Amino acid sequence: MKRLNQILIFITLITVITGCSTKKEPSPSTQKVTLQLFSGMEARSAGYYVALNKGFYMDEGLDVTINNGDLTLHPEDYVLNGSASFGTTTLPRLMIQRNGKKPLVHIAQILNKSGSLLVIKQNGPIKKMIDLLNKKISIYPDFYGIEIYPFLGDNGVSPKTINLVESKEPYADFLGNKSDMAIINSFKDMALFQNSRNTTEMYSFFTANNTSWGLPMDCLFTSESKIKENPDLCKAFVRATLKGWEYVLTNPKESISILSDYDKSNKMDKEIEFQNIRELSKLLVFQAGNKNINGQLSPEEFQRVDDQLIKYQLILNPVKDTEFFFKP
Repeated sequence: MKRLNQILIFITLITVITGCSTKKEPSPSTQKVTLQLFSGMEARSAGYYVALNKGFYMDEGLDVTINNGDLTLHPEDYVLNGSASFGTTTLPRLMIQRNGKKPLVHIAQILNKSGSLLVIKQNGPIKKMIDLLNKKISIYPDFYGIEIYPFLGDNGVSPKTINLVESKEPYADFLGNKSDMAIINSFKDMALFQNSRNTTEMYSFFTANNTSWGLPMDCLFTSESKIKENPDLCKAFVRATLKGWEYVLTNPKESISILSDYDKSNKMDKEIEFQNIRELSKLLVFQAGNKNINGQLSPEEFQRVDDQLIKYQLILNPVKDTEFFFKP
């Protein structure tokens, strides 16, 4: 019996030691970097937390700290002032920043398609496009709802004739009758919208995806100085991040569970975010028929976005792709 107990203790010790030896810890050569997100604990943040949790960043020699945003925070400012190494934003917004002479560089496209939806009430005041005049439209703040501009332009309506209302929850404003139309996200708002809507009301949706006004969304960026001083660091960060998003694509439920573990507020609704991540997975760059899944936008798609931003005077000059893109 004594001998058996000794064997069991030995096995336990071996298990503990083995477990400790496989845990990935920062080494003296590990590089510390900070990622500033523009979103919070939601599906669109999952790939970064999965890469952190699964050790994909550590495998590349990176000790990564992730800071959340709330859609009103500007990751561009954090990267430019050096308090963050990398940031997330949307492609059109980053191009506008670049056109404004900010030395920011696109390093990877995460969402190759748009998840934006325009929603109206079928019995509401908007029956045709001319009815949009002098109406209120709820959009995300500070150019995150930028697709409203090409949508209006494509339908012959000037944004100057519309009352655009910025909100962190456009769907809630719309359902609360604070606006006549809203631009919402399929991977952020749709599940909440379905749970909150008036079940006796009928709604119509205009989908941005595969339209002229639908623009690629979330992307990763860094500063010109970071590219110049350490291009290998940037390549390593992109590789690990894309590996995180690839994992999300094949393991959506586990990915939401991982994300939930990092939610210090304990407010995240895992069921809602699981629905959201299924929608988001349809838009990932890996789903766009791009066999070279290195997070790079095709030249044709980039040109289309550039043309749209020029057409609707959101940028004054074309963005030169040779300056804008970092190609790992």
